[in-house]
Amino acid sequence: AVARREIRDLAINLPPGLSKSRVASVLFPSWVWALDPERRFLCASYSGDVVLRDARKMRTLVEGNWYRERWPGVRIPRDETASTAAALFENTRKGFRKSETVRGQWTGEHGDDCIVDDPLDPMGATSTVEIDTVLEWWNGTMPTRFRDHSKSTRACVMQRLHVRDLS
Repeated sequence: AVARREIRDLAINLPPGLSKSRVASVLFPSWVWALDPERRFLCASYSGDVVLRDARKMRTLVEGNWYRERWPGVRIPRDETASTAAALFENTRKGFRKSETVRGQWTGEHGDDCIVDDPLDPMGATSTVEIDTVLEWWNGTMPTRFRDHSKSTRACVMQRLHVRDLS
């Protein structure tokens, strides 16, 4: 329903260890590209390591033989940075994935879909400052990064950490 833009804001709450990152941040955008390779994803997490890990996994999946055999129209162009580009990579149909932390630099690129995987560090879940920062990013900064507000989607996948968290 999110891929078809029938649901435009989605919250998924799951405890750790149930593959929420793999499904939401790796498999879902890869599958959407198979249907609509021009989609532009803005992906975020509290952790730069987490968001880049999932970007690398998505890129590896899309560049792999299994994916290419099924969806030959979706390619990531080869260039001198192809082996290391994880924070921002584009396919040949101008779809892209930009990966950043919720505290990062959200300038330059405008997307269609936002996927947020664990926006709040579990170690800071009781911090009013941390919670307020994430809420301000979600309600203030993030909406300014969409190309078309009439079609944009936002999905948040996380474990519930606090009564005021993004969920």
